[in-house]
Amino acid sequence: SDLLALLSSKASKLQSDKLEINLKIQELQSKEVDNKTVINLSKKWKNANFEEKRGVCSILVDRILIDHSGNVEIVWNI
Repeated sequence: SDLLALLSSKASKLQSDKLEINLKIQELQSKEVDNKTVINLSKKWKNANFEEKRGVCSILVDRILIDHSGNVEIVWNI
């Protein structure tokens, strides 16, 4: 009975770890696609429209912070 409980606990932990790893893989694959898009768009930046440029910026920039005195800090995703 104790051995069965231990095995069940280990199996649950492994299942949880597997799910976490699969989510991380999906996240990394998504970033890879985003990075390829940025590289392609950087080659045609001069001719890109506003939406394409905004898309590139949303990939590169996490947020822009402006304090009350006007100082600006850019938090990059890279």
